[in-house]
Amino acid sequence: MLPERAFFGNRRILNASRPATAGNRRLWVKLIAALALLWSTGCGRSLLDAPAAVHRHTPNEESAPLTERVGTPPSPSGMMPETRPSPQARAALELQQQARTALNAKRPETAIRILEQALALSPQNGANYYYLADAWLLKGDRRKAGEFNRLAAIYLRGQPSWTRRLERQRRRIQKARP
Repeated sequence: MLPERAFFGNRRILNASRPATAGNRRLWVKLIAALALLWSTGCGRSLLDAPAAVHRHTPNEESAPLTERVGTPPSPSGMMPETRPSPQARAALELQQQARTALNAKRPETAIRILEQALALSPQNGANYYYLADAWLLKGDRRKAGEFNRLAAIYLRGQPSWTRRLERQRRRIQKARP
């Protein structure tokens, strides 16, 4: 059963209540081409196998377009799509590792500079905020350390291992000399 209306992003691609016109036929052709592409990459199979995963768009909805939600083809297990970090995320993780090395060597200025570059590449990575809080604490700035600890807590919410580390870091910040 086809929906009465379907949307691709914010663009209406079919309307079953409209009579067939040349423009409407072109939209049908585009829809069929898009579905064929999805099918050939494996995404269409996973959508057909799991009808609950299908999401109907409405013009007022502020969500990611269908192509972004579908993602990559399913992994060999068929359960979850395979996710690979983007090149920017990989670079940010490499910078994070360099910053951790600088922190272990007691070089907070170097770590801060590197972590700021990592945040520019991947601002949603909460671990970078955590390590920035460590760097500012090592440098002696409790106010900035507290702010970065708060940001890390926002981005790492719901991750038990990080929650414990953040709480220990928050206590260290409170105990540090002003």
